Amino acid sequence: MTLTPAPAPASTPESKRATSESPRLVASPAAPARRGWVAKVVAPIVASRHTPRMLRRTLLSFGEVDAQQAAIAPACTFGGVVRIGAGTHIDSGCFFDERGSLTIGDRCQLGRGVVVLAAGRDSAHTGRARPVTTIGDRCWVGTGTVIGPGVVVGDDVVVAPGSTVVDDCAPGGVYAGAPATRIAELSDRWRGPAGPAPEPDAPAAEPPPREPSHGVASFRSVSVLDVDCDRLDALADLPRGPARVLVRRSGVPVGLIDVVLDDERGAAELRRGLASMPPPGTSKAIGTPPPASLVITTKDRTESLERCLRSVQGSSHDRLEVVVVDNAPSDRATQRLVSGLSRGWSELTYVCEPTPGASRGRNLGALRATNEIVLFADDDVEVDPAWAATLSCAFGADPSVRCVTGLVIAADLTTQAQVWFEEFGGFGKGFARQEFDLGPSRPGNPLYPFTPGVFGSGNNTAVLRSTFLDLDGFDVALGPGTPTRAGEDLDLYLKFVHAGWRIQYEPAALTWHHHRRDVDALQRQVHDYGVGLSALFTKWALRGSPSTGDIARLAPAALSMLLRPTSAKNETKSHTYPKALTRLELMGVVRGPLAYLRSQHRESRRRA
Repeated sequence: MTLTPAPAPASTPESKRATSESPRLVASPAAPARRGWVAKVVAPIVASRHTPRMLRRTLLSFGEVDAQQAAIAPACTFGGVVRIGAGTHIDSGCFFDERGSLTIGDRCQLGRGVVVLAAGRDSAHTGRARPVTTIGDRCWVGTGTVIGPGVVVGDDVVVAPGSTVVDDCAPGGVYAGAPATRIAELSDRWRGPAGPAPEPDAPAAEPPPREPSHGVASFRSVSVLDVDCDRLDALADLPRGPARVLVRRSGVPVGLIDVVLDDERGAAELRRGLASMPPPGTSKAIGTPPPASLVITTKDRTESLERCLRSVQGSSHDRLEVVVVDNAPSDRATQRLVSGLSRGWSELTYVCEPTPGASRGRNLGALRATNEIVLFADDDVEVDPAWAATLSCAFGADPSVRCVTGLVIAADLTTQAQVWFEEFGGFGKGFARQEFDLGPSRPGNPLYPFTPGVFGSGNNTAVLRSTFLDLDGFDVALGPGTPTRAGEDLDLYLKFVHAGWRIQYEPAALTWHHHRRDVDALQRQVHDYGVGLSALFTKWALRGSPSTGDIARLAPAALSMLLRPTSAKNETKSHTYPKALTRLELMGVVRGPLAYLRSQHRESRRRA
């Protein structure tokens, strides 16, 4: 079935029924006739009781079913566009009408024989919007329930067996009957987050074993502080408790100090650390920076985006164009935010990219940019006042430098999940300026140039627009919003160095990143990074010589980096770091190759 995303709908009662996971979709008139081999060949294998769950999910993904983190029993019939969240269990005999679209949230249970219907057959041929049915997070739908087209079932809803749901179900209630009506309120004891979603292959009826709570119960939030050695008077007002201190000299970041400021000993340790900090290995921008364009791609995160844009407003760069790309939005909230801010900010513009994919959004932003220097930042960062000017001034001294990356520091470490992400690797790449290429600036790392994170991060990157476009920008088959989920930034850096250009890492260009705050989000992020990493390796292995030989040569070292506890990647993990996160990352690595093939398949269908 071929679908093309439509632009964001106006704010009407109908459009408000869609969620960020279920963008409005429009059916092609020829869609029912184009199911082809997916229906004839894949469907019987999917329905077989002898098909392993992982193979079942993989085969479904070649249709229009996104269920990579769900458990699906045999004998289910899938049609239309179906997106199923993490930890959800679909029991046997369920039927999803091919003429509709369905989004199911995380940690849901659908009993045997649940049926989700679409509208009459005429709507599948007229090109009108397909009915989008939404089932929220943590819902329980009983055996034999029938759900009508376009129904929205809110979070924490229980639907009794044998019910017929024809109207929306408000969150937190129990529904029963034909038609289903609300018969009871769901106690707060049973509502809300129920812990991390189970791993996809675990039986849904038995939650997976949780990691021991050691280290979590005693967790103390870490204050993130910014101290300049030229202004030590600020030390008198430091908070008590664990702290991570970014140290600057003359405004330039030179190092980090982790210290516990519970007593005078901690303060003395901090003072000794400050005194031992080296002079800056780089310098701030000098002179007037050249004009530049900043591209920020976002999706349904207006609060985070506003925080990012407010930091950009404080930039010292006075010739900075800002392009906000709204990627497959579910509503017009981002457009309204940018419109409001642009009234006093003429350099701020809004662009909508209706097709999902962060890479696609960034490429569109670069096309709309009017300056040769293009900066990229994500909506979950805050930029330092000198960031844009420092990145812009990095070009020019060396004509072979066509890409510049900067330093990314955690903005806050108030939750255990944020600290675990730092142990996972974070985004920091050190405080010394470096250059990378395949010649004299080639580092000694055995995995280079395929070393994850060695060049920098996509949330703090600048490029020369002409070279970026010559290299076809970010690969639209990689990154958030695609089956591969990540890997697009390392792929871009590989394009630059393989084309003979040089990448410069400039630690004076500082951004602050807001890590995921809860363990559920961290689990998804770590899993997605694993998917993106092996998807990227798959892409370059399929390019042919010499990339195929390079990947084969590096495979043993890559496996050692992932699995050996004392590797540079794993040595920073504390004893509290959950083994479940490591398993999820490895699970993602296993899924990456098929995810890349699936993503390429989707892109070829879009181009057809």
